[in-house]
Amino acid sequence: MDTLIKPEQLRDICQHTANTVTKKTAGIVLELGSGPPDQTDVCTVYTTFERGADFSLALTAEPSFFERLCRQIIRQEQVDEQDIEDTAIEYFNVLCGGIAVALYKATKTAARFQIPKFYHGAHRPNDRHEEWALNFQGDWQERSSLSCFAAPEDNQLERGGSDMAKRVMVVDDSRIMKVQLEVLLEDTEY
Repeated sequence: MDTLIKPEQLRDICQHTANTVTKKTAGIVLELGSGPPDQTDVCTVYTTFERGADFSLALTAEPSFFERLCRQIIRQEQVDEQDIEDTAIEYFNVLCGGIAVALYKATKTAARFQIPKFYHGAHRPNDRHEEWALNFQGDWQERSSLSCFAAPEDNQLERGGSDMAKRVMVVDDSRIMKVQLEVLLEDTEY
């Protein structure tokens, strides 16, 4: 895996960021679990990082995790399937934003990631191999797995730094992003 940092360092960043973002955005405490969720009834949110980093992340979780996440974030007891899907995408967007910030702090290279996509069922990219997986268990026993997929050898991006401005302008129509943006930027220099 030819990214900005070693796979184990990226794994540590992802673990810390997942714990922090999940606790701050939804009040859900994640612990490392003993295994991944049962793949027969799961949903997945997926994105690919690029520009200075070439890897993909997939969060595969039991539907109950995404439903609880949705209820906590939008602060409503009654949620529908579209609310759950939208919240899962926005949550993962915030999580990946936190990872991108941590990567910048560690490497001074500004990685970008594509807009996350939601899948009913497990999703594994065909052109990438799994580098590592973090299995989590929520404080209500919901199971999830954050997996990192390395790019094919012939598709690795060159390393390199880039400057990042000290200001951030966000344009988004998501009600969830409005609430979560301050959390994401809270401990950064931006």
